[in-house]
Amino acid sequence: MSRAGTKVTFYEDKNFLGRYYECDSDCPDFHTYLSRCNSIRVDGGTWVAYERPNYAGNMYVLTHGEYPDYHHWMGLNDRLGSCKYIQIPSGGRGHIQVFEKGDFGGQMFEATEDCPSIMEEWHMREVHACRVLEGVWVFYEHPNYRGRQYVLPKGEYRKPVEWGAASPAVQSFRSITEKKAAPVCQPSGGRGHIQVFEKGDFGGQMFEATEDCPSIMEEWHMREVHACRVLEGVWVFYEHPNYRGRQYVLPKGEYRKPVEWGAASPAVQSFRSITE
Repeated sequence: MSRAGTKVTFYEDKNFLGRYYECDSDCPDFHTYLSRCNSIRVDGGTWVAYERPNYAGNMYVLTHGEYPDYHHWMGLNDRLGSCKYIQIPSGGRGHIQVFEKGDFGGQMFEATEDCPSIMEEWHMREVHACRVLEGVWVFYEHPNYRGRQYVLPKGEYRKPVEWGAASPAVQSFRSITEKKAAPVCQPSGGRGHIQVFEKGDFGGQMFEATEDCPSIMEEWHMREVHACRVLEGVWVFYEHPNYRGRQYVLPKGEYRKPVEWGAASPAVQSFRSITE
């Protein structure tokens, strides 16, 4: 059933070009219409896009706005195959309880605000169960709202598989509201500003940039990045020079070690800012 005032459009190419597919209700399979998806425009409502048909694979939360390439929705690649509309309660305040053991066992922690790091907030490494008492929440695999995402509407979740996860790896979470500006993009007219460090926890030599850097080896004779601060804008780290290899999107925030931007190692050889 279509819903008045809700629409999402998926485009084959970046910057809203190429073939496109429009949805105003849940769609279990649009992969047959688009072999790839490189940009999205949300004209109304809040949506979850899934990597594969039938609401399977990695999921991405999309709210009103424009996503000119897949970095902007924290995508791992250009593959999307299905989408669902999410009903967000108007007004109201989110309320969630998270537990250190399954079946609501062990210590319980409660929140009504977003949490960028459950390790820093509660010294908690994993979430094994939770109750969503109010609102809709998103769990993230890594701190600072990075990595795999899991959408949790109001309800009880006795174990990770019940929110679609294979493991209890949750390191940050936040609520979804209609007012939040979810698209990850640099403010219009703003200038990016980043600091990168040669050692973890902001140790060793620090280098600063406001421009894209195709090779940190040539620029600073630096082989790896072990920590960084994004002071302004949104940046993308690349595993190899000239913006090649694995990519990691870093919104404004502090990253004390590579795992906090979703990487298994400090292999970063180039970076650039995302602008509208």
